[in-house]
Amino acid sequence: MTAVASAAGARPGFAGILLLGMLLLLMGIPFTGMAIMATLLLSGRGGGIPMAVVVLAGVYFFTDFIGAAIAATGSGIMATTLRYGKDLAGSVGLASAAAALTSIAGLLVLPGVSLLSSESIETLMQVYAAAGLSPEETGRVLDVFLFIVPSLLAIWAAGGTVAAGVAVRLMSLRRGEPQFPRIGEIRLGLIPAWIMILCLSINLTKIEFPPLVRQGAVNALVFLALPYTLVGLSVARAALRAIPGMLLPVALFSILLPPAAIGVLILLGITDTLFDFRLRLAKHTERNKTT
Repeated sequence: MTAVASAAGARPGFAGILLLGMLLLLMGIPFTGMAIMATLLLSGRGGGIPMAVVVLAGVYFFTDFIGAAIAATGSGIMATTLRYGKDLAGSVGLASAAAALTSIAGLLVLPGVSLLSSESIETLMQVYAAAGLSPEETGRVLDVFLFIVPSLLAIWAAGGTVAAGVAVRLMSLRRGEPQFPRIGEIRLGLIPAWIMILCLSINLTKIEFPPLVRQGAVNALVFLALPYTLVGLSVARAALRAIPGMLLPVALFSILLPPAAIGVLILLGITDTLFDFRLRLAKHTERNKTT
């Protein structure tokens, strides 16, 4: 996403937009509709809002109420914040959070049309049985899945919204419209860090919390792993730019131990909130240039 923003005046090719559109369709029709609706709302033309409503109706027709709500929430917040001058990373971040909350609200309010519907659970049981799992193993897998399904839906909604934001950027560049403010570095601040600490405390302490509180804490931890992984990737990229000799060891470590590599990225993302590794690396690079 940063690479897209740094291409200040270049127009992306049609093939790139087409590939991103295919990715959006794979992630779900709501995100294709979200990208189109946000683009229409940002166009400044008189027919933008009516056309966005038509697209929203199409999303509802091909998906359901929850899909339409996710598309409407994400596109509305993205377009509004961009119009008021917020950078693309901040706008997409707010839209992703809103889309994630909308998906969870839909799960709670309308479980019959979500992944908790009887049809979805029956389909999952058939898939696990076909994979050779015993009924007991299938039951344990389903218990874990149902326990963390809110965070999985939130990650799906947030990831799709990020892809929709990139599509909005590319379509704006393609039409030669005024540029959005440049994307800054991803920084989560202290609030998500304190939320993660609180959730860890709830799950590690011996105090008896209600089951729903513990489930909410676990789901919050699963969801926060995504943005902290992105921050960790940003830190790793800055480190590789400052110290190119690290590339081969890092690549080997990532190939041989993928789970450990993801854990390191999450840890980097969390600790970057306190130590600001990217600023330290930038100062290190400046010192090397001046000496």
